[in-house]
Amino acid sequence: MVQELAQKNILLQEQLATEQDQTKRVQDMERSLLILNQNNLEYQRENDNLQEQLRQKDYQLQSSELKQANYYNFIKSLAEIFPLSETQKGKLDEAEEPDTKLLSFLKTNIFGGVNKLKTKIAELEEKQKQQANKEADKMKRIKELIKQILEATAFINEIRVQLQQTQQEVLDLTKERDALTTERDDALSELQIEKTNHQQTQTELDQVKTERDNLKNEKTQKSATLEKAKTNMDELMTQVLDLRKTANEELKKGNEELKKEVRGWEEGMKMVQEAMRELDEISEIAETVAQIQEELCQKIEVLQGYIAEINQIFTESLQNKESELSTKQKELQVVEEKLLTCQQQKDNLQKELDNKITELANSNLSQEQKSQQIISLTTSGQKHFSKINQQLSSA
Repeated sequence: MVQELAQKNILLQEQLATEQDQTKRVQDMERSLLILNQNNLEYQRENDNLQEQLRQKDYQLQSSELKQANYYNFIKSLAEIFPLSETQKGKLDEAEEPDTKLLSFLKTNIFGGVNKLKTKIAELEEKQKQQANKEADKMKRIKELIKQILEATAFINEIRVQLQQTQQEVLDLTKERDALTTERDDALSELQIEKTNHQQTQTELDQVKTERDNLKNEKTQKSATLEKAKTNMDELMTQVLDLRKTANEELKKGNEELKKEVRGWEEGMKMVQEAMRELDEISEIAETVAQIQEELCQKIEVLQGYIAEINQIFTESLQNKESELSTKQKELQVVEEKLLTCQQQKDNLQKELDNKITELANSNLSQEQKSQQIISLTTSGQKHFSKINQQLSSA
């Protein structure tokens, strides 16, 4: 479970990193869009200023050129209508201003070429109309460019709004992720507390086992001491028997010496007295040995009673401890089953929440509806998680 939570945490961190990268990219795009908008506005202003300047200059040039051209063409048209000499034509081409003599000469026969003048005037009017149409086309093109620029700015504003919406969605998802991480941390802390309790119960069980082993060791030590006492008693009995044998042998030797050595009667009597003394001492030793045997028998009986009582107490305590251990093991099994069910419920709820969030993200609903449904899902999930946490705390 801890590994799965760690893997989920790593995946969430990776998603956060990708979202942060996306937000950085979005911010960079916004900055670039702002810079482009500013540059576009500056270019528009410069273009407008240049267009106004060009219009003014074109108007001035056109007005001056039209005046000069109309005046000069009028004189040329008159010269074409009325026959002139070559010298007069050369003067007319070289002259910047029309010659007054030519005008006076042309005025004599001006009425003959009125129809031709009308046709020339009509042609000039058509040329002026064509120029006006060209200017109107230019203005239309400029208006179309302005419309395209406005459409681009509107599209940029829409992209900006969409970016803001995506940023808000990212913030909401990060908040939900933080809430889920806090719930996960709480669940992990509760699991750690339960693990510590389980470890404490195991330590108690180990202590009970050590106490049982200590009691067994004491029992073995006491049985060993009893065996040592028995061996000591056997050794004492063998020593007493050896002393009796040695005493009998010495008595036999004394009698033989008394029979053989009549001369050393006094010495023999002394030896007999010494032997009697040794016999008295041996008898006293035998009496003390008998007393010691009786005391040892009494002590052995008392020790056997103590051992029986200790065995009873030990068996009763072992039975009680084993019953307590069995009950605690059953309780631990129940708690572990509850923990597993609660964890499974948590995992299932988490999966359902993730699936519903992905379904909402992929759905065609509006952003407000998505946010409302996500909030309702998170509140219901938090309620379920609180219920599960209450079950865990009760367990």
